[in-house]
Amino acid sequence: VRHGQGFHNVAGEKDFKAYMSEEFFDANLTPLGWEQ
Repeated sequence: VRHGQGFHNVAGEKDFKAYMSEEFFDANLTPLGWEQ
């Protein structure tokens, strides 16, 4: 199973700590993620 890009990925690229944020616990897919 391949997973698409989520908003947590975008935030995590800017600040790795974002991956641990509760805000992104069940993050939605980005438009790119839907295409993937």
